[in-house]
Amino acid sequence: MKRISLLVLLTPFALGALAENPHTERLQHGKQVYLAACASCHDTGESGAPMLSRPEQWSERSELWEAVLLEHANKGYGQMPGEGGDASLQEYDVDAAAEYILSRVFPERTTD
Repeated sequence: MKRISLLVLLTPFALGALAENPHTERLQHGKQVYLAACASCHDTGESGAPMLSRPEQWSERSELWEAVLLEHANKGYGQMPGEGGDASLQEYDVDAAAEYILSRVFPERTTD
């Protein structure tokens, strides 16, 4: 009986850990894409790119900042080329990189 009770009590925690795994994997993938395609500008501020290490440079973005960021990352904006200049990237890759950026710049915000 104790084993069943313990199992019932621990199940929600185990399910929560499993549910977080896909998000963690996506952010790890996004980090790799960021390092390969985005970091050269967003780590240095090249061509006026907001820097990952400077959250204040991202704070004045639109109220629709997440949707706008995803669109700009995929299609390009100003001097920023679409797909980080790497046409081999798929939308999933670019979105994962943008989500990684957002998780670093605004760690207090939750994601879906």
